[in-house]
Amino acid sequence: MEPGGLSIEDRPLDGRHTLVLRGELDIATAPDLEALMVELCTGDAREVVLDLSDLDVLDSTGLRAILIAKELCETHGCGFLMTRGKESVQRLLETSGALQGLPFL
Repeated sequence: MEPGGLSIEDRPLDGRHTLVLRGELDIATAPDLEALMVELCTGDAREVVLDLSDLDVLDSTGLRAILIAKELCETHGCGFLMTRGKESVQRLLETSGALQGLPFL
């Protein structure tokens, strides 16, 4: 992974895709997550879990990508969950008001 980049590891198991996000989910990398979510939601995924525990940076564009991911899952009848991130990531989710609308494990 390049500095300032995002690594997305897909761990599929019985229709559940756990996406482990590492690095920075921001204006430069958000399209990568969005493209993968379209692929999964229109494919075989029954549930997607975004694992934020190794995410170092989340900006407003990254937050928008997460909200789009949730919407894609809802539109395609796919479950959507998240794991909690580092303190800075959780703080952005909380201060933006998005925390209440996002389902966490």
